[in-house]
Amino acid sequence: MNNEKTRFFPQITVMNALLCLFVVMIHLTFEPYTELSAGTWQHITVFSLNKLFTFCVPAFLFLSGFKLYKGSEIDIKAFYKR
Repeated sequence: MNNEKTRFFPQITVMNALLCLFVVMIHLTFEPYTELSAGTWQHITVFSLNKLFTFCVPAFLFLSGFKLYKGSEIDIKAFYKR
């Protein structure tokens, strides 16, 4: 994307960074989730955090599609041929 296009949606960069951090949080909370005893408050806390951040995966995919669609005028047929 060129600089002219990024001026219209500066929030996309911030959202992209936040969603990347949330994906990292999913990965960071997965191992403690599997190692802790089920039913303890620690397990429930880590499980809740892990599930809280799962929205970011489809949101990240949606944002990528939005950037692809709005970021440039592309020829859809040529895109899929490549």
